[in-house]
Amino acid sequence: MRVKKLIIILIIATGLLSLDRFNPGPEDFISYIKSQIERAENTKNNSYYQLFVGLSDEARTTAIEQGVWRRDYVFFSIFEVLELPNREKFSIY
Repeated sequence: MRVKKLIIILIIATGLLSLDRFNPGPEDFISYIKSQIERAENTKNNSYYQLFVGLSDEARTTAIEQGVWRRDYVFFSIFEVLELPNREKFSIY
């Protein structure tokens, strides 16, 4: 009985440590958004990411950083995409 409790505690502790270790940070989310933008460029579909097509990499990163809010709960994070800033502000025209 005591060994069973110890094994359960070890499994739970290992799971929690794994969740903490692999909790994505802001850099991971920005990388994910950039890959979605590239995919939108390649497929020419009509998605949210199509708004970023035509912007320079610096402007994309700035827009993404300003438009994303992260709530960190140690073992997981929730990323909220806020309203997209004015596109003309970031264009290179």
